[in-house]
Amino acid sequence: MDRQRKKADIFKGLSHPVRLAIVELLSGGERCVCDIAGAFSCDRTTISKHLSILRMLNIIEDRREGLNVFYRMRMHCLTAILSCVDVLADGNGSEGSGCPLLERRNASSVFGETRGETACEGVPRKFCGSKSGQTTREGLRS
Repeated sequence: MDRQRKKADIFKGLSHPVRLAIVELLSGGERCVCDIAGAFSCDRTTISKHLSILRMLNIIEDRREGLNVFYRMRMHCLTAILSCVDVLADGNGSEGSGCPLLERRNASSVFGETRGETACEGVPRKFCGSKSGQTTREGLRS
């Protein structure tokens, strides 16, 4: 049950619109905290609290360079999951097809597939439905 609670905590951490926007911003690459704060109308203290929650959940990570703090994604598979949610939230998913971004015909354009891997390469099989024996990126468990 502890594992289920940890999973629920991650989804709770993502359940705020500002935190989702931060994750989407960081999906484009590492950003200085000043750039992140500048992208939102809330004050820096509020942004810092949101960043702290995401960091505590291991969704993002930070590094310091002098007086600057930079944040980047740690849970990279979240980018693909949120892309799928975007398609479904926009009403573009066909009913009964599951995640439209994980369909093989979309794989090359969405995920840059070149070697016949599944569209959700690097995402654990239990999340994407890939078949046993298909390749994943080096260093990522499936």
